[in-house]
Amino acid sequence: MTEAIEPYQPLRTLAPGLHVVDGEWGPLGRRMTVMDVGDGALAIHSAIRMREADLQALEALGRVRWILVPNPEHSTEAGFYAARYPGAKLLVPAEAKAQLAKAGLPIHGTHDHDWPAELLGKLERAPLRGLRWNPEVVFLHVASKTLVVCDLAFNLAAADLGWAARQLMRLNGAVDTFGPTRFFRSMIIVDKKKLADSLYQVWSWDFERVVVSHGRVLENHGKERLRASCAFLSST
Repeated sequence: MTEAIEPYQPLRTLAPGLHVVDGEWGPLGRRMTVMDVGDGALAIHSAIRMREADLQALEALGRVRWILVPNPEHSTEAGFYAARYPGAKLLVPAEAKAQLAKAGLPIHGTHDHDWPAELLGKLERAPLRGLRWNPEVVFLHVASKTLVVCDLAFNLAAADLGWAARQLMRLNGAVDTFGPTRFFRSMIIVDKKKLADSLYQVWSWDFERVVVSHGRVLENHGKERLRASCAFLSST
């Protein structure tokens, strides 16, 4: 039986070498990011399975060389891309490697310990420490000055949510605001100092845009707004 494909929108371009696919995933939606990392190579972040015509549109952009799993919750369709592109390397957070290997992902290495030298200066990564059961790695696409995150920050607009999701996300402190949700702050973070320390690298990066997995892409003042939303970490 063919596995069902969740609804999604066609690939769209945000900037030269930076593309996204917006998909449905429960009430919140999700986003896959495709980044050109030079020499015709592509890196896929937070994979969303697509139909053949859209895969061909992806392949017209370049060769899929890297499949980046940002955290365990956004890993379910990475294996599809690994099977379609056997020459690609699938990388995961070090803290989740055993868990994801047990789930059957064909892992080639971790973002922490096996980051390829050829990506340095093109695509950078920062593992986030001090998180409970959903370890996350965030990425910088250097050419487009774009930070790509998964669950570190939401950017949900009330107008984009159904009634039930809007009420739930209001309780989560995640409607018409940008940054970590109330759930993330209270349930995912277990060591605020470790998380703050791991964000030092992110603050050293040059970025303006933030691509989130849940909500609208933040096009301007990304670093400023993310730092402000994480100011609570300084109370440690």
